[in-house]
Amino acid sequence: LRSVEETDRALSLTGIPFMGNVLKIGRPSKYDGPATSASTWQQLLLDGDYPSMLDGGSRRRGGPPGPGDLSTNNTNGGGPSFGGPSFGGDPAHGGVDPAAQEKVCRELFVGNTSPLMTEAAVRTFLGRVARQVGFVIGPGDPIISLRLSGHFCFVELRSVEETDRALSLTGIPFMGNVLKIGRPSKYDGPATSASTWQQLLLDGDYPSMLDGGSRRRGGPPGPGDLSTNNTNGGGPSFGGPSFGGDPAHGGVDPAAQEKVCRELFVGNTSPLMTEAAVRTFLGRVARQVGFVIGPGDPIISLRLSGHFCFVELRSVEET
Repeated sequence: LRSVEETDRALSLTGIPFMGNVLKIGRPSKYDGPATSASTWQQLLLDGDYPSMLDGGSRRRGGPPGPGDLSTNNTNGGGPSFGGPSFGGDPAHGGVDPAAQEKVCRELFVGNTSPLMTEAAVRTFLGRVARQVGFVIGPGDPIISLRLSGHFCFVELRSVEETDRALSLTGIPFMGNVLKIGRPSKYDGPATSASTWQQLLLDGDYPSMLDGGSRRRGGPPGPGDLSTNNTNGGGPSFGGPSFGGDPAHGGVDPAAQEKVCRELFVGNTSPLMTEAAVRTFLGRVARQVGFVIGPGDPIISLRLSGHFCFVELRSVEET
């Protein structure tokens, strides 16, 4: 970068999502200067010091758009451009009739899907989440059709208002991927004011279960397949033995059994993370969304080991 001060500040961008990946930003190995106090992208979001556009202008100049190049703040109707023609009401493209133009306003582009996802799974998930956060108007399924093609899909909703609201689901995690939701390239309607999934969480407009039931049936859990609704003590199963109170495993006493019910496994951590950073982040988010009971830190201990960690909380209910 052009200055030491800007370089020091840029360290706090670590953890920012870009084109479906979470960037890790740090000093090169040859750096031997003083230690620099820095935050993380997640912490900037929690503090409210975030830009109005997370990934704007990130597209590679002169090349095709990447899977993360979606923004609801685009001047072309609040959505991204994907190189397709803009034909809404343009006589050069056949003078689209009002019904076709209205249909375009009810369509969304969803990027960063996975070949493991099915049309039924994505449709059910988006419809359920939209209803949980209050974006659905009236009874029934708000999604008319969904066309999935590898790493992206197109969704048609039944009303313009529900489509406008669904733009704010961009950034929602599903089956280990962060979905990017925006307008298709042919949209040329008015700009739409929209939020992001992260902002909905911070504002308290979140569902009670983010990604429950998304695990691929019959297979091992994916990186996003964690649910607090698992019947085995409130936590996911990762193939290890279940020993709480089982005589075959030594007859664990009630205190030890209760301790197991207060522990969580956290996967997909990074070697760049520290125990203090993860503990502070999880504790603060839990308090912001109302999961903490009473004053003080709900986390008793956290043991970080490379790409996963174990967390012990002070109560079963908070766990």
